[in-house]
Amino acid sequence: MDIGGGRVDGWEALASKYRKIRILGSGLNGSVYLAEHKTLGVYRAIKIVPKLNNHLFEEFRKEAQILKNLHHPGIPIIYDLEESKEAMYLVEEYMQGENLYSRVHEIGVMPYQELVTFALALCRPMDYLHKQSIFHLDIQPGNLIIKDGQVSIIDFDHSQKQDNNIAYADGYGTRGYAAPEQYTGGALDARTDIYSMAAIVYYAGIGRYPSNDQDKMPESWGKLREILRICLSTEKNERYASVEQLKNELLALECKNPSQRIAFISSAQGVGTTWIALGFVAFLLHKKRSAIYEERNSSLHMTTLQEKLEIRTDGCGYFRYKNIPIRPWYRENVELERHSAQFVIEDYGVDVDRAIYELPDVLICVCRHCIWHMEEALLAMKKLARKKYILICNLGGEKMEMEEKNCLYFPFDENIFLEGGEKERIYERILQLLEKE
Repeated sequence: MDIGGGRVDGWEALASKYRKIRILGSGLNGSVYLAEHKTLGVYRAIKIVPKLNNHLFEEFRKEAQILKNLHHPGIPIIYDLEESKEAMYLVEEYMQGENLYSRVHEIGVMPYQELVTFALALCRPMDYLHKQSIFHLDIQPGNLIIKDGQVSIIDFDHSQKQDNNIAYADGYGTRGYAAPEQYTGGALDARTDIYSMAAIVYYAGIGRYPSNDQDKMPESWGKLREILRICLSTEKNERYASVEQLKNELLALECKNPSQRIAFISSAQGVGTTWIALGFVAFLLHKKRSAIYEERNSSLHMTTLQEKLEIRTDGCGYFRYKNIPIRPWYRENVELERHSAQFVIEDYGVDVDRAIYELPDVLICVCRHCIWHMEEALLAMKKLARKKYILICNLGGEKMEMEEKNCLYFPFDENIFLEGGEKERIYERILQLLEKE
């Protein structure tokens, strides 16, 4: 590998223990490789820094010393420290997942509720770090790994341990994410990282780092806008004093935004309920609302989709298809934590009685389009008559839409992910009814 103008390939020092798989990243400070332990068969991230630059070499030693005493699921474990004539090698836990930059670039910005959940997940390892008197000082999208709702922090090159309650800037910071005091040579503390954390949340929700246009934050973020503005103050004394204080503000925010449960039901088999429900989730995500889909019937359609595409589930049993978080049907005695979302779309299929019994906030009934099946549709509607909020998404035609309250005609649809047209108008109408409730 080429580092600092010289070529250093000191893998021989590790070859007896590790099999090199691929490079994970490289820069002025060295390179990081993904490797497999030959005996244990586990993955490790191995950082290699040449001895060509004494300053970098000492920074590397400092990073190892800081990490060796940390024990948190969001911070990599140090397993070994090796040295050769050419380089030094830091063997640490490989944090699986994708970095925040890749997530935003490939999937898009996070909708509101997911953004709040992400911010809280970021607070956990950062709060732990600060309670160990350690400042990271380089919180940026490439240094955050996301997997199963957990945020892990990597790359402690520029982290500092508090010394007599004071740490000083070394003039380093990732532009757009570093606090102003990191460039002025002033004293640093927890509020320095808090600035970077807010810049990260801004990036996750907007798609770029904050500048002088913080008013670009949408009004729908409500209290979150105020929280981020406090964190992003150029005056350190105006920010929250600790990550714990920031976390408490975010927790209060999360509690004020409970999920709305929307149950989709069918008047009969094969009327397209799952198709319309998935399309509605895709629409909500496009409209920057957080939403998840849960299969609440035993058809196993989502399990089949997952197995066919060989998609892995996360710790809560969800997988992603076309950016839609989907939880397939599990046995009723399986208890799993639910992802936080503004809208939870529950697909009950033809199990109308169970849907009503489980008391969702809104019921959406999908009916057949043929006139001779209207009896089934009317029977389903009568079952819903005692429900306070009834929304019927109808395949029966324009005439029925005019005759029944909250009854909408849904057009023929070949692609649930295709935006625009009459379908989007219907979804807009449904969203208006939901947010009115």
